[in-house]
Amino acid sequence: MRFYVYTVIVDGIVRYIGKGCGDRLNDHARDVKRGRVRTAFQRQLADAIAAGGRVEAKRVIEELSEWAALKLEASMIAIAPQGQLWNTLTGGAARSRIAKEISARPEVRAARSENAKRWMAQRYADPEMREALDAKRHRGPRKAPLGAEAKARVAAAVAESNRRRAGKRLLLSDEARAAKRALALSNPAFVDSMGRIGRD
Repeated sequence: MRFYVYTVIVDGIVRYIGKGCGDRLNDHARDVKRGRVRTAFQRQLADAIAAGGRVEAKRVIEELSEWAALKLEASMIAIAPQGQLWNTLTGGAARSRIAKEISARPEVRAARSENAKRWMAQRYADPEMREALDAKRHRGPRKAPLGAEAKARVAAAVAESNRRRAGKRLLLSDEARAAKRALALSNPAFVDSMGRIGRD
C-alpha cells in the first residue's frame, strides 16, 4: 500500500494527474530542470517554467495498492475538464491493465469472437481475398471441392469399412449378454479375480 495519486499544478491549474510511489511526483520537474525533456507533457512543463510559471506537485490520495492507484488515476483523468490536462495518455499504464481486465470478461470475449467470425466471413466472401488468405495460411491455393463422382467413391469406401467392422463385431442381444454374464460368474477363477480387484 505504498502508491499514491498526485497532481502537477502549474500557476494554480491542475495540468497533470499521475500515479507513483517514492518521489515520483517530483520527477517531472526535476527532469525538466536537468534538461531531460522526453515527453509532450515535459515539453509543456519546460515552456511553463521558462515563462516563469509556478509549478508544484501534490499527493492527492496516499496509501493505495498499485491497482487502486491506477484505477483512481484513470478515473480522475476521465472527469477532468476537456483540454485542461497535459497528460498524453488517458490514465497511462492504467489503460493497459484496465483493458486486460475488461478483455477477460466472458461477455466481451464472446462479442470479440463473434466480431472476428463476422469479419472472416466477410473477407472470405471475396474470392481474391480468400485466395490470398488461404495462400498465406496453407502456403498454397485452396483445394478444389470434391466432385459428385469423388464424393460417391468416398461414401462407398466409408460404407465398406463400416460393413467390415460390423462383421467383426458380435452384436449380442440382452438374453445373450445375461447368459454370458451368468457363465462368467459361475467360474470361480473369474469371481476370485474380481474380488482381488475390489480389494486392491
